[in-house]
Formats: sequence, structure tokens, C-alpha cells
Amino acid sequence: MSYSGSFRSRRVLILDTGPIRELVTYRADLFGLRSLGLELRYLDSQNAYQNTSTFLSQFQKKLTSASVVAELNCWIRDTPKQGRRTLWQMVSEEFERMGMEENMIEFQKMELDLVTKYGPVDVSLLEIARQNVAQNPTVLTIDSKLQGACGEGGVSAMSLLEVCLQGT
Repeated sequence: MSYSGSFRSRRVLILDTGPIRELVTYRADLFGLRSLGLELRYLDSQNAYQNTSTFLSQFQKKLTSASVVAELNCWIRDTPKQGRRTLWQMVSEEFERMGMEENMIEFQKMELDLVTKYGPVDVSLLEIARQNVAQNPTVLTIDSKLQGACGEGGVSAMSLLEVCLQGT
């Protein structure tokens, strides 16, 4: 299946933590870093990775939030110390490869009811989507709760699992 038809009008992709973590883990696995104890949940085949790459390439602009980077830090600090710099290097390279822009959404400007319900990371991504509504954004996530919140807010969301399985 080609994504170009269904996502042609979508110019902005907003990435949650899960998809970025999966992309980095896939690369780490290719480089033989299994000793770090990283586990792939979605990008577990070349086909899944290719489907994801094709999907990502359909978007002119990729965004994430500083909160996502903080969440990546929580993940990386739970890996063996000797591999942390390599993982951060891979995160940096992935951001560069995608042309990722990182937006800062201040906690003090978030609605506390939304933070209570979804957490600050998801609220930051919803706010980025709101700020880019004219560009018809899509949120890529592995989090079904965030996907639901996007639906409630009229924002397009895709599960990484759906993307991986396209064309199979």
C-alpha cells in the first residue's frame, strides 16, 4: 500500500517517544548492541522498518517535543552505562536523518486537567498538533491513550504497529 494518497495533504508528522525509541533500537540491533538489553516491539523485521521509513518520508516536516527527549533520557539511563553515549549518538543521528525539529511546550502553560489525564509528554504533543493544525498534522505513537486523545481533539494519529504492518 502506498501512503502517498492518504497522507499527501499531511505535511507535519509529530513523533512520540515510542516510535523514536523503536527506530534507535532497530539501528542498535543492526550494530550488534544486543548486550544493552534493548527489545524491539514493532520494528522487528526489515519489512516493518521499510514500511516505517516509507511512511516517514511522506511528511515534509517532523516534530517532537522536549518532553519526548526527556522521556528518551529515562529509557537510556536504564540501559548499561557503557552503551548510553552510543544510544544518544543514535538518537542524534535519527533526529538529523529525519530533519527533526524539537519544540518546547512549557509545563506552566499546559491545562492541568489534561496533564492529569494524559501526562505532560502527551499534552505537549497535543499542543504541538494544535499549533500546527493548519498543516493537517499526524501524530505517530505506540500509545493508544494518546491516539484516543488525538481522535477526541480532531487530530490524525497513527499507531506505529499500523505503519509497520502496512503492505503485509
